[in-house]
Amino acid sequence: MARALLNRQQMAHPETLGRYRIESEIGHGMMGIVYKATDPLLGRTVAVKVVNPALPIPEDERLVLEQRFLREASLAAGLSHPNIVVVHDVGCDEASHIPFIALEHLEGFTLAERMARGHGMDWRQAVRIVASLADALQHAQSRGIVHRDVKPSNIMILPSGLPKILDFGIARAASAELTGGDEFWGSPAYMSPEQASGYVVDGRTDLFSLGSVLYELLSGRRAFEGEGIAEVVYRVVNDDPPTLSTVRPGLPRALDHVLARALAKDPADRYADGRELADALNAILRAEDLVTTARSGIDTLTFRLTRPQNAFGALSTHRLLQAAGAVAIVGLSALPLSSAGGSLPLTGAAPVAVSSPLGVALASPPTPAILPALLALSVEHSEKRGRLKVWIDDEVSVDRALTSTQSKKLLFLKRNTGRIATVLSVAPGTRKVRIEVRGDGATRTRSVTDEFKSGESRTLQVKVGSAIQTEWVH
Repeated sequence: MARALLNRQQMAHPETLGRYRIESEIGHGMMGIVYKATDPLLGRTVAVKVVNPALPIPEDERLVLEQRFLREASLAAGLSHPNIVVVHDVGCDEASHIPFIALEHLEGFTLAERMARGHGMDWRQAVRIVASLADALQHAQSRGIVHRDVKPSNIMILPSGLPKILDFGIARAASAELTGGDEFWGSPAYMSPEQASGYVVDGRTDLFSLGSVLYELLSGRRAFEGEGIAEVVYRVVNDDPPTLSTVRPGLPRALDHVLARALAKDPADRYADGRELADALNAILRAEDLVTTARSGIDTLTFRLTRPQNAFGALSTHRLLQAAGAVAIVGLSALPLSSAGGSLPLTGAAPVAVSSPLGVALASPPTPAILPALLALSVEHSEKRGRLKVWIDDEVSVDRALTSTQSKKLLFLKRNTGRIATVLSVAPGTRKVRIEVRGDGATRTRSVTDEFKSGESRTLQVKVGSAIQTEWVH
């Protein structure tokens, strides 16, 4: 199966690969080259990717690399999700023996290109993009596929605004064994601590990388920076980035908690899967939409009070308020909001009929919606196996298994450590938060009661030992 060096050199400007007619080069990197090509059989434009023929490695290593390239591309071809680039074909060119992947051809720009141009992005748009990508990674993870190189240059935004994850070319089945040199696959600034350290990875490594992308989109800086690869890798493994609220004040504080969990050093402390991360991000967007709606309602109310009009012409604000002397309340309405804890009632007065001295029925402005509060819950525990339950008043909001990892403390002493973080929606008012932890043959409970204000964010730190300790963080 020997191949001449001439074949490699000819790949600089190939005319065809398989049945695909090469038109031009789209881009290239150290590991691969991507061409724009035409599929004459189906009459469509595709992108064809090959292993970079100029890659300076021995021939036997190249053969292993190309075999894995085909094997793992075949895995990626089994994925079908609107936010993942479609793999049309996987094959090997008969003339040159060069393996290739035929992908859907996309128009647009990568996140790396957008950030390089210095174009800012609304935080809501950034969160929506990452939530969609987290759902896409969930699809891959559910099929045992780990991308292992999620980064801004592998995320394309189409003209429609739809984000797509590119380059599953180094993706691997989560159950596959790692081979020598695998720890160097991926981009240091976005790879997880376990990947940077050369350990076996699973789908949670992609969530760490996606968290790094979100941090950069929101803050305008990389989560892990350094002057060289060694320094970057050290920071990935050992350091936490500055909290988002200190780098870019004014964003929802709940984003701090989402990023802290997505960028946790220990995979056990991260979101279990992409769906859980997507749900957390979408909950923040829903809460912000309520805030925006309420503000819009207040603006409309101000306009109506300052410039009221009816069939008899303009009425002054003073006269309109006088006209509201006799008020008949028609009814009250409740608006259900889906939350992590179930249906959350948001109460507000319905429109009321007003009988004016002029004999004209007027409608009073609606009462602004009451917004939920956000409760960020951070739980540290030492349970090898256990269960956490949290009630808001009498409704269960959290019911999750507890696991931990073992670490050395002093000499031969060892201890288990674990952490869970989540964000809950809480109806404004005085609420009782009850926490229960079962594990190691014991059940511990603790309750705290506090006032939750409309639209505010609160943080409750919980430490579980022989007893449960709680502390509000302001």
